[in-house]
Amino acid sequence: MNTKRKDRFDADTTAKLVLELRDKGLSEEKMLDLKVRCEKLIEHINWNLSSK
Repeated sequence: MNTKRKDRFDADTTAKLVLELRDKGLSEEKMLDLKVRCEKLIEHINWNLSSK
């Protein structure tokens, strides 16, 4: 899977987990996965903001 496609898959999976959490809750394993994904997302946002 190329990088752009993998990034898209990761973003889609993160969004799906957020919606699942909102709608019906998540297992502890899925919550930990979502936490790691959100931390990576925040790092990416901070990196983009700092480069401006």
